[in-house]
Amino acid sequence: MGGWTPAVQAPIRPVLPARPQPIITVTPRTPSVPDKTPRGTIIATYSVKMSDNSPFAGIVRFGPPYYDNNGVFALRDNNIIVNPNGPGIGPNKT
Repeated sequence: MGGWTPAVQAPIRPVLPARPQPIITVTPRTPSVPDKTPRGTIIATYSVKMSDNSPFAGIVRFGPPYYDNNGVFALRDNNIIVNPNGPGIGPNKT
């Protein structure tokens, strides 16, 4: 008497370490791009590091919801640029 027995026992599972996640930094965070910015102009830079400081071995590309704004922007090295082969920004476009 005096002991206690649980009615249900859950299986024991090891706690796995969290997978490292990429951390992407864009500078400036919200670039301002005048409507007559020439093609090829750098509008921001980016860097990628992993949350555990391991080397990043992935691919950087544009994602939703804006992607590359229909070819207006491109990635070159660690720069976001006005696509030299795209439609350009042109006057009075946003």
